[in-house]
Amino acid sequence: MERLRPGLWALLVLATGSAYCSQIGLISRFGSPRLVVTRQAGVHVLRESVIPLVPGENRLTFDFASVGADPATSRLSVATPAEGVRIVQEIQPPGEPNRSVWVLQADAPAAARLRLAYAVKGLETTTTYRMTLHPADSTLDLDCDLTLRHGGPEPFPDAEVVLPSGRRLTADLGIGETILLNLQRYAQIPYQAYYLCDFSRYQTAVHAVLRVAREGTAELDTCALPAGPLKVYAPGADGLLATITEAALPYVPPHEPLEVDLGPAPEVSMSRTRVRAVQLNERTDVYRRVVLYDLEEQFDLGLANRRGGPTELKVRESIPGQWTMVRESHPSHRLDASTVEYTLTLQAGESAVISYTVKRLNVEP
Repeated sequence: MERLRPGLWALLVLATGSAYCSQIGLISRFGSPRLVVTRQAGVHVLRESVIPLVPGENRLTFDFASVGADPATSRLSVATPAEGVRIVQEIQPPGEPNRSVWVLQADAPAAARLRLAYAVKGLETTTTYRMTLHPADSTLDLDCDLTLRHGGPEPFPDAEVVLPSGRRLTADLGIGETILLNLQRYAQIPYQAYYLCDFSRYQTAVHAVLRVAREGTAELDTCALPAGPLKVYAPGADGLLATITEAALPYVPPHEPLEVDLGPAPEVSMSRTRVRAVQLNERTDVYRRVVLYDLEEQFDLGLANRRGGPTELKVRESIPGQWTMVRESHPSHRLDASTVEYTLTLQAGESAVISYTVKRLNVEP
């Protein structure tokens, strides 16, 4: 069985009616299925059974039509080490596209625990998130839910959900049913709210952003978060929870920053003006055509806070190619080779202008 990597995806153990695997001349129960759901591998069923083998060649067969699966996705393996037992060949019988036959070789009589894995058809999984903000203490609760939509031919009663933490959930998943399981709840996670100005992403719109301090909660920090829709709630004036936005959470690897874009914030505005641009150090070819030059540019970024309180802004500017900063009105922090960030706090009703001059090197016309 594929080893589950740390993450919200769970191991689902589903008890159902029996399918059968047969040794030539012998019918053996091939075990109840275990449904494995992982972000990387998708949805697979695992069936295990102890099969008696005789010395020499043994043949096992499975009818995938009974479970609505594709034989091309199947894999048979020896679940636990069995001395002298090996799988030597898989055969697709002519005229039987839904059946596979495996040839096993045993050096002596043996009882081998075999595992059959195959992909599930008709079962859809979706991870969704609910985030509830508590502005009074700048904390939030994050709920991670798994939606299962079952359109396959087998019902799965008594589904058991085993999380990486060891926590177990149970549910009945019938044919045609959709169920919602709460995989995990993270409570009272600190967050920081700020406003982001990023011309390369939003033009002059300013977006509200939440940075979730997941590093302070080990279980959340070590967990990979699959991509999925996110709803954000906060208490309204009447004290009741209200939806403030719906967003899409991208896949977030373990230990990576978790930031949620809440969308445009019209109460904070930005303008961006290219004040001047001067070509320097022009280089020409033999025809006296300019082929390279340095470009000195000055930009003014106007910021205004029309909110009722202090507001932290992060202003990111993308600068292509090679460059050097000539002068700037506010200190900046270089995020990477092509991005600088300015951080400042504006009081209610306050405005400010960030001005910087940059020299871009070896620009082509």
